[in-house]
Amino acid sequence: MATSLQPYVLVFDNDKNLIAENAQLNGQAPPFPPSVFDSARSRGQDRITWQPAPGVRSAVVVQPWRGGFVVVGRSLRLVEERIDQLQLLIGFGWLVTLGSTAVAALAAVGAKRLM
Repeated sequence: MATSLQPYVLVFDNDKNLIAENAQLNGQAPPFPPSVFDSARSRGQDRITWQPAPGVRSAVVVQPWRGGFVVVGRSLRLVEERIDQLQLLIGFGWLVTLGSTAVAALAAVGAKRLM
Protein backbone atom coordinates (compact mmCIF):
# COMPACT_ATOMS: atom_id res chain seq x y z
CA MET A 1 0.00 0.00 0.00
CA ALA A 2 2.84 2.41 0.73
CA THR A 3 4.13 2.30 -2.86
CA SER A 4 1.28 1.02 -5.05
CA LEU A 5 -1.32 3.14 -6.81
CA GLN A 6 -3.48 0.10 -7.57
CA PRO A 7 -6.90 -0.32 -5.96
CA TYR A 8 -7.14 -2.89 -3.17
CA VAL A 9 -9.82 -4.95 -1.46
CA LEU A 10 -10.14 -6.05 2.17
CA VAL A 11 -12.93 -8.44 3.21
CA PHE A 12 -14.06 -8.70 6.83
CA ASP A 13 -16.55 -11.04 8.48
CA ASN A 14 -19.43 -9.90 10.72
CA ASP A 15 -17.10 -10.00 13.74
CA LYS A 16 -14.81 -7.47 12.00
CA ASN A 17 -12.05 -10.04 11.43
CA LEU A 18 -10.05 -9.77 8.21
CA ILE A 19 -10.72 -12.84 6.07
CA ALA A 20 -9.21 -11.81 2.71
CA GLU A 21 -7.00 -9.02 1.38
CA ASN A 22 -4.85 -8.13 -1.58
CA ALA A 23 -2.92 -5.32 0.11
CA GLN A 24 0.01 -5.35 2.50
CA LEU A 25 1.52 -2.58 4.58
CA ASN A 26 5.05 -3.28 5.83
CA GLY A 27 4.58 -6.98 5.10
CA GLN A 28 1.33 -7.30 7.08
CA ALA A 29 -2.36 -6.77 6.55
CA PRO A 30 -3.18 -3.08 7.06
CA PRO A 31 -4.77 -2.21 10.44
CA PHE A 32 -8.26 -1.06 9.43
CA PRO A 33 -10.21 0.80 12.17
CA PRO A 34 -13.17 -1.37 13.27
CA SER A 35 -15.26 1.66 14.31
CA VAL A 36 -15.90 2.39 10.62
CA PHE A 37 -17.94 -0.80 10.30
CA ASP A 38 -20.60 0.43 12.73
CA SER A 39 -21.08 3.57 10.67
CA ALA A 40 -21.22 1.59 7.42
CA ARG A 41 -23.77 -0.80 8.91
CA SER A 42 -26.08 2.05 9.99
CA ARG A 43 -25.71 4.04 6.74
CA GLY A 44 -25.54 1.17 4.27
CA GLN A 45 -22.17 2.39 2.99
CA ASP A 46 -19.41 4.64 4.27
CA ARG A 47 -16.84 6.63 2.32
CA ILE A 48 -13.78 7.85 4.20
CA THR A 49 -10.14 8.79 3.84
CA TRP A 50 -7.85 6.51 5.80
CA GLN A 51 -4.23 6.94 6.87
CA PRO A 52 -2.90 3.58 8.08
CA ALA A 53 0.67 4.92 8.33
CA PRO A 54 2.39 8.30 8.01
CA GLY A 55 2.46 9.34 4.34
CA VAL A 56 0.05 6.58 3.28
CA ARG A 57 -3.47 7.88 2.60
CA SER A 58 -6.34 6.19 0.81
CA ALA A 59 -9.85 6.96 -0.32
CA VAL A 60 -11.97 4.05 0.96
CA VAL A 61 -15.50 2.76 0.50
CA VAL A 62 -16.86 0.37 3.14
CA GLN A 63 -19.83 -1.69 1.97
CA PRO A 64 -21.66 -4.01 4.37
CA TRP A 65 -23.08 -7.30 3.13
CA ARG A 66 -24.84 -10.14 4.92
CA GLY A 67 -21.55 -11.94 5.64
CA GLY A 68 -19.53 -8.94 6.78
CA PHE A 69 -17.93 -5.96 5.07
CA VAL A 70 -16.03 -5.24 1.87
CA VAL A 71 -13.51 -2.40 1.94
CA VAL A 72 -12.24 -1.05 -1.38
CA GLY A 73 -9.60 1.65 -1.49
CA ARG A 74 -7.05 3.46 -3.58
CA SER A 75 -4.06 5.68 -2.83
CA LEU A 76 -4.59 9.44 -2.70
CA ARG A 77 -0.97 10.14 -3.65
CA LEU A 78 -1.71 11.31 -7.21
CA VAL A 79 -4.60 13.48 -6.04
CA GLU A 80 -2.41 15.09 -3.38
CA GLU A 81 0.36 15.73 -5.95
CA ARG A 82 -2.15 17.39 -8.30
CA ILE A 83 -3.46 19.56 -5.46
CA ASP A 84 0.11 20.67 -4.67
CA GLN A 85 0.70 21.56 -8.34
CA LEU A 86 -2.58 23.47 -8.52
CA GLN A 87 -1.69 25.43 -5.38
CA LEU A 88 1.64 26.44 -6.96
CA LEU A 89 -0.11 27.50 -10.15
CA ILE A 90 -2.71 29.54 -8.24
CA GLY A 91 0.03 31.17 -6.15
CA PHE A 92 1.95 32.10 -9.29
CA GLY A 93 -1.21 33.53 -10.87
CA TRP A 94 -1.90 35.54 -7.73
CA LEU A 95 1.63 37.01 -7.78
CA VAL A 96 1.33 37.92 -11.47
CA THR A 97 -2.04 39.59 -10.83
CA LEU A 98 -0.65 41.47 -7.84
CA GLY A 99 2.37 42.64 -9.85
CA SER A 100 0.19 43.71 -12.78
CA THR A 101 -2.08 45.65 -10.45
CA ALA A 102 0.92 47.41 -8.88
CA VAL A 103 2.31 48.34 -12.31
CA ALA A 104 -1.09 49.64 -13.44
CA ALA A 105 -1.47 51.69 -10.24
CA LEU A 106 2.00 53.21 -10.64
CA ALA A 107 1.29 53.99 -14.28
CA ALA A 108 -1.98 55.70 -13.33
CA VAL A 109 -0.21 57.82 -10.69
CA GLY A 110 2.53 58.74 -13.20
CA ALA A 111 -0.05 59.68 -15.85
CA LYS A 112 -1.93 61.85 -13.37
CA ARG A 113 1.27 63.74 -12.52
CA LEU A 114 1.92 64.48 -16.17
CA MET A 115 -1.46 66.19 -16.53
